[in-house]
Amino acid sequence: MSFQIDLLNSHQVEELSLSYCASYRLLSETYKTPDEMRFYTPDYFRKKVKGMLIGKESDVFVLSHLNKAVGFVRFSPIPVAYKQANGGGYYGEQSKTIQGGVMVTWTRSAYFQKGTPLTDKTTILNQIYLHPDIQKKGIGSLLLDRVLPFVAQKYTDLIVEYNQNNQYAIQFYERLGIQEVAKTFDLDQVTPAHDYFSPVGIGYAPIRVIQKQLAQKIMGNGNRKVVVRLSDRLRERIRTC
Repeated sequence: MSFQIDLLNSHQVEELSLSYCASYRLLSETYKTPDEMRFYTPDYFRKKVKGMLIGKESDVFVLSHLNKAVGFVRFSPIPVAYKQANGGGYYGEQSKTIQGGVMVTWTRSAYFQKGTPLTDKTTILNQIYLHPDIQKKGIGSLLLDRVLPFVAQKYTDLIVEYNQNNQYAIQFYERLGIQEVAKTFDLDQVTPAHDYFSPVGIGYAPIRVIQKQLAQKIMGNGNRKVVVRLSDRLRERIRTC
């Protein structure tokens, strides 16, 4: 099985939205209520992917099989509010969002462990999702392994946020040497009867540590039937950075 990685482009929006939707729903339906799950429609994820395409700060690496987008990983600079913690300590931010046609204001806060790098050299792994048909085959590890050299040209450290109910994600990140350094809550959805919050863990590791763990993990898997390559366009961009 062969895969190719490229940066997100407009031709991939529809296919990637469907893969993103299928992956998210499979992972979330075990801990989100049916009332909340009804929000996560293909159109919801289509808007998400279009937002990634428009955004200028993030790097979105799309995984394709037979020219069909089947997954992605996204990296961004850390939120400005995180830098308030200054290497460890409290940070807080207030956000406004439109939910159900209503403007909602909410506060997010966390306390980072001392020594957590929160600088311009720290990136946040926003999302990594694969279509359910290719999950649990070591492909997510191969995707990260291939793109991290590109990410490491700009950043030295990485943090990632994950739903604390998502045990699969927690185990995946722990195997990469990522350790939890803070906890917070995200506002997911608002209905007339209920506000839905999710418990969020924030993990950290130097990128070089993650790369080392990935190399060991991939070698241990011994899966030679899966090939993940960078596109010619992406390889050329890496060489010129």
